[in-house]
Amino acid sequence: MKFSIVKRYKIFFAITITFLIIGIGSMLFKGFNLGIDFTGGSIMDLEFKNPVTVSQVREVLKEKNLGNAIIQLESSDSNAKSSKGVLIRTGVISDEQRQQVMTDLKSKVGDFAIQRVENVGATVGGELIQQAVMAIVLSWFLMIAYITIRFEFRFALAAIVALIIDVLVTLSYFSLFHMELDSSFVAALLTVVGYSVNGTIVIFDRIRENLKIHRRSES
Repeated sequence: MKFSIVKRYKIFFAITITFLIIGIGSMLFKGFNLGIDFTGGSIMDLEFKNPVTVSQVREVLKEKNLGNAIIQLESSDSNAKSSKGVLIRTGVISDEQRQQVMTDLKSKVGDFAIQRVENVGATVGGELIQQAVMAIVLSWFLMIAYITIRFEFRFALAAIVALIIDVLVTLSYFSLFHMELDSSFVAALLTVVGYSVNGTIVIFDRIRENLKIHRRSES
């Protein structure tokens, strides 16, 4: 059974446009769930003497009004319920508040060794966003130049429209489901751009091959 996408292009256009309208609306009114890489915050990497659970750590953090902190167990087993290694990501807190958190964790959860303590400033997050946007826009211009030289300018315009849609769909998905954006998201977005370009070139090669046997009387 053959399924023709081209014959049903209106359906796919309608689905894409509808999702983009909803996604852009979400980005404008709901925004994004920015991680501490963008907003700034604190990272505490602790190694407990005995395995601890996420709920044990969160109970202590709730007492310090940090119940929304991200707590990750450092374990090779993705289904592990407890671990000695714990990575805690919080919003911006003072050195005094962080020291109080660690003191309470030691007294209520157990003794631990500090592996890493870092503060991520919001300035770094702003620079990260700026560099990501510049990288994506630069990829668009380079793509236009490359496709224009290899194919035609109208091919390049079509490729940029497809690439913009790929980026907007990804951003819309993260905004709609309120998924956290961090530095790894930037790398993932650039990967999407790379695969989009690669797929576009493959399709355009196929179109160019078909154009060679294209009859003048055909549209």
